[in-house]
Amino acid sequence: MYSVNAQTDLQQDILGKWKFVKATTDAEKNTSKQTETHLSKEQKDPLMQKDVLLRFESTKDIAFEVENILLHAEYGIKDSILTIGRHKYAVLKITKEALHLKSLNDSIPVNYELQRIVAPKKDKK
Repeated sequence: MYSVNAQTDLQQDILGKWKFVKATTDAEKNTSKQTETHLSKEQKDPLMQKDVLLRFESTKDIAFEVENILLHAEYGIKDSILTIGRHKYAVLKITKEALHLKSLNDSIPVNYELQRIVAPKKDKK
């Protein structure tokens, strides 16, 4: 996870458009019927679906693109915790190409991998 000192870097690094790649759980390493049953009963995170694109803006606005529908909300980042509405995620890792999050809302934490598809435009100085 990011340290508190890297707060500004994280807020800059997350900007741009991201698409969902995959979701995994720590329990999948031990794959059991009980875990599979639990996950199938859990409500899937509506923000982390293959048909949803996430676009983080510097204004703390996030746009969700689903087919031809565009929805907006606010997001916040504090101490490497990304908050979007009532959903909270620990930012595990972020690179120019990938964003790795861990859901903090679920009884069995889910790890999400997103891929950057559009980088933010740089301000000309």
